[in-house]
Amino acid sequence: MKQDYSFLQYEQMAKEQLCNLLRKVPFLSDIEQLPNVQRTMPGDFGYAVHFDVQYPPVSLCVEVKPRGERRFAEMYVEMLSRRAPDVYCIFSAPYITEQTAEILKNAGIGYMDLSGNCYIASAPLFISIQGMPNRFIAYQQDKNYFSRSASAASTILRTMLNEPNNEWQIQELHELTGKSLGSVSNVKRFLIDHGWAEGNRSGFRLCGIGELLRTWASAYHENEDRLRRFYSLDSVAELEHRIQKWNAAHMGHATLGGFGAAARYAPTVRYHKTSVYVESQDFSEFIQDLELKEVASGENVNVILPHDGTPLLFSQTVNGDLITSPVQTILDLLSGIGRGEEAANAIIRKEYKENE
Repeated sequence: MKQDYSFLQYEQMAKEQLCNLLRKVPFLSDIEQLPNVQRTMPGDFGYAVHFDVQYPPVSLCVEVKPRGERRFAEMYVEMLSRRAPDVYCIFSAPYITEQTAEILKNAGIGYMDLSGNCYIASAPLFISIQGMPNRFIAYQQDKNYFSRSASAASTILRTMLNEPNNEWQIQELHELTGKSLGSVSNVKRFLIDHGWAEGNRSGFRLCGIGELLRTWASAYHENEDRLRRFYSLDSVAELEHRIQKWNAAHMGHATLGGFGAAARYAPTVRYHKTSVYVESQDFSEFIQDLELKEVASGENVNVILPHDGTPLLFSQTVNGDLITSPVQTILDLLSGIGRGEEAANAIIRKEYKENE
């Protein structure tokens, strides 16, 4: 359940959390609160930690944020790079994403959430606790914009990814997608908060597209499309050729996906099973015309009835074959089947000029 706290409450919880962690250090002798931290150090509060062995005191300075997404951590890292403090700095938030934690660790900054997870590394202190259940999950993501049911967000994201180098404005995306200004604004804020978009006065543009797509895929496949398994006596190559001919006679109502689409974008792996999206109203005719036999296992073609229109947005025709967009192809390949990740990474490199 989402809980609303004031900043002072978050700060008090962070103080208690840090003191509880420090008191578990066996050779600690005293925790001294540092006065006027905001005036002298980059943070909201600080402690000098004293030891009962021959170690000098360690000064810790804590920055408290109500949210822990990547954007806030990057702003903190940038601020510290300009000030170069001579204390060990810790970023604290109710919930801290894995991406945020990695950014902070790479910058030599500690982190601490309010559920007990932390990383503090300032000799002789080293405290690392992972895997504590998150008590502030509502702050991780107020709405799952990556679920299949988030049709408006999916349309907005796919529109942006169809022109990945474009700089966008909210009004422009509203007009292109037909989605409300509020929906576009929420998606913009969601992307910026997670470090998948950068904004300025003239607009905003995507960044970190590979990470965006991989995160999307992990949520997207929690609820599958309506998939039916079939066997054809034809080879995969012959079957895909027949699908192309069927499309020519039916105004393109069958769209190759998965490895079949990947082979048209960036051929990297061999495949012995193809996938095809078919609209519900064409399903029976398609199965009959292609002479497909439904099976429980041993299929060489998966026929998918899309949950809505978004999987077929921005489909492309390559050498006469109608195939799913790069976005949908990547989402399908990252479902964890076979060498899908390898094929997806090849498309990410080619279409979005990004490495893994």
